[in-house]
Amino acid sequence: LYGERAILFQAMEHYDKLAQEPRFASCFDDYLTSPYFGEQVIVKGYDSSQLAVGDVFEVENDLSPLVVEITSPRKPCYYVNKRNGTSMGPQGMTRHTLTEGLAGWFARVVVAGELRDGMKLVRTKQPNPKWTLTYLSTVLYGEGNKTASLACKASWGREKEELVELLNLPQLGEFEWKDEAAAILRKMEVHEGKPSRFPFFGIMRRKPVEFKVKVRGIYGHKEEVEEIEVSVDGGVIEIFSKMQRDRYIMKPIDEKKEKDDDEAFFVPNRGLMYEQFWHVSKDKMNGGRIHGDRAVLFQSVEHYNKIANHPKFASCFDGGKYDYISNPTFGEQVIVEGCDSSQIAVGDVFEVEGKKSPLVVEISAPRKPGDTVDINHHGKVMGHNGIKHHCLTNGLSGWFTRVLVAGELRDGMKLVRTKHPNPKWTLMYTSNALYSEGDTAYWNGEKEELVELVNLPQLGEVQWKDEGKKVLKKMEIDSRAEDSICRTFFRLIFSCLTKERSSL
Repeated sequence: LYGERAILFQAMEHYDKLAQEPRFASCFDDYLTSPYFGEQVIVKGYDSSQLAVGDVFEVENDLSPLVVEITSPRKPCYYVNKRNGTSMGPQGMTRHTLTEGLAGWFARVVVAGELRDGMKLVRTKQPNPKWTLTYLSTVLYGEGNKTASLACKASWGREKEELVELLNLPQLGEFEWKDEAAAILRKMEVHEGKPSRFPFFGIMRRKPVEFKVKVRGIYGHKEEVEEIEVSVDGGVIEIFSKMQRDRYIMKPIDEKKEKDDDEAFFVPNRGLMYEQFWHVSKDKMNGGRIHGDRAVLFQSVEHYNKIANHPKFASCFDGGKYDYISNPTFGEQVIVEGCDSSQIAVGDVFEVEGKKSPLVVEISAPRKPGDTVDINHHGKVMGHNGIKHHCLTNGLSGWFTRVLVAGELRDGMKLVRTKHPNPKWTLMYTSNALYSEGDTAYWNGEKEELVELVNLPQLGEVQWKDEGKKVLKKMEIDSRAEDSICRTFFRLIFSCLTKERSSL
């Protein structure tokens, strides 16, 4: 499966540009009724010079949870010439749309959702503005070796460093783009007499995308518990205890540790030393055992900002003035800065930069938030429209990790990702795939993909692997029931036909 090519988009602006070319003017009639490039979606408002690899689009006003990310232009094939009755050579539509980036673009689906005519997609991220679809199409297929370009084959006529820059774009699609660029670089290095870093096509997909996150705060239990009145179903007022944390007081990593400074030491299974959290309580709710895959709960600055900037939840964060670094509200033990749920995945391993601590942690699952997430945010929005539901379906409640190697954390330390074995299963994708309907696990995709998820060796058990297995078991039971009904139906039909034949 090429998830990076999940949707092919095309723009009305591209059709208009092609229609203005004298050699293609007679090719297009009503492209909205009968599109010409094999696209699944036609949009209006952007062309290939304004869109870039890695651009992320979401549906305006949250009319749908759909989130898509651009991975590459489309490389058109000969059929574009055949379909439009144009020359099969260098003057044909295939080469023109390829070198100009007018054949549409592919996108991966980051979060599942509906699209309807008239919906507006809003760009929320543009990490690589240089690498527009026009620029990428031109430099890889329109320049370089003239013979290759005329034959619609990839070549490179620019500096080697820029080719390496292209290959290192984490969002770039493999097929016909990253693999072709890797092949060109491999030939360059062989020609230079160097051992190639790219011994075969596709090597780039095996290179983990590394980035760093910075520790902003570390937290333990707060002894004083604040209670809050919350209106629940029927207008009944109930008293809830807020889930609060005390921030550890410590010097930044670049300052000398004082005698009275707090020390945050994390160990396998327990997590933060001398602290008692749910995963080590051994009560009946957690199955009477320690859950080491939930040893440390992380949350990110980016998640807080994303929630606080949402129109529905701005009032819960005092219009963006709420100090979550001093008073975290998701029950986390660590707040970091530098990533969100679309960038980190189940199985990612992080180590402390510069070996300033031996600590190694591995992401096991997103956090499935409880009612306390709504309550902690002043209880202003509850239920299906609350922060809890929004964070669950988008993976914004933080993430659990297991501790692989014990070690200390201090404010200012940086954690570097060293392994990224399951890039597909980002926290956002995993959350939306299993909990798209809300509190109860549900699966709307193919059974094979659910099997893939529950078989991830790093996936946490509680609320993720165990719930996935329950859903899978139900799917298998329902499938057997359907098979049984079908067999019974066909036996009845056969029996009726046999009786009718006998009567004749």
